[in-house]
Amino acid sequence: MHLELKDAGAESTTSRAEREPSRRSFLMRSATTAAIPGLVLATSSAVHAAGKGKTPAAPKPKPTPPPTPVGRLPDLYPGWLRNNFRELMNDEAQHVQLIRDKLNMDPDNPFLNDPRYTFVENGVKFVGVRPVPHFANLLQPTLAAFASTAAAIENTGVGVYLDIIEALTPDALGGEYFETATEVATIEARHTGFLNTVLNMAVVPGGVSIDSTVDQQTALGRIAGFIPGGADNALHPPVMSYSRFNPGAPSKANDFFVLDYLLLLEYLEAMFYRLNFTAFFGA
Repeated sequence: MHLELKDAGAESTTSRAEREPSRRSFLMRSATTAAIPGLVLATSSAVHAAGKGKTPAAPKPKPTPPPTPVGRLPDLYPGWLRNNFRELMNDEAQHVQLIRDKLNMDPDNPFLNDPRYTFVENGVKFVGVRPVPHFANLLQPTLAAFASTAAAIENTGVGVYLDIIEALTPDALGGEYFETATEVATIEARHTGFLNTVLNMAVVPGGVSIDSTVDQQTALGRIAGFIPGGADNALHPPVMSYSRFNPGAPSKANDFFVLDYLLLLEYLEAMFYRLNFTAFFGA
């Protein structure tokens, strides 16, 4: 499966502020009139018209077309692509471990008594933690497709973290995970900056100055093709059946539903990077 970044950006999101057109101005190319006779004539005519009391209309600048994705990724420095993709891969693996540690055996975790949330991995027992789901369609056909799909996933992830931050209990009210979520959110945003740039896309999708949230239904719909579920649906249900947090009612229990939801997305990112990094860059 290949997620197109433009499709992800076109789906519905809940904006924190109205999107505004970019206020960035673009520099117009300067020209030396002595080198271009036609420009000398035009300038002389304009001066003559001005002398008659007529003000010539200023030419309207042509709109700058948006950047288009590249077919081949630029490797700006020796090992630059490999090193950056490795960093992204390692970050996502650490995010999985971070969220698992928050959930595992916490006495307040509402999933502690759910047998679907108990498993052993590499000799470590997890209780109250959702296991890794069955994934599909993760391997991309080309390096450019790998980067483009990664950008679509990561740009969605930034919006997801903005959305869940509003649902977590703030530290001032006894919350334990608000600060962690904001710290992870900034890392996800840095990932998108690299990916959007290497694809010759706008650093921020749409060129906006205020980012937007991505709600649960939208995010789960975007990644549904990667997590189709399996015959053992008790352990690995279809993605749309994953636990839903209440975005407008922060509470201790709700915080754990948020973490469970984030773990699903971080599992996807970690497995996606690991599989494709190995395919395109080796171990």
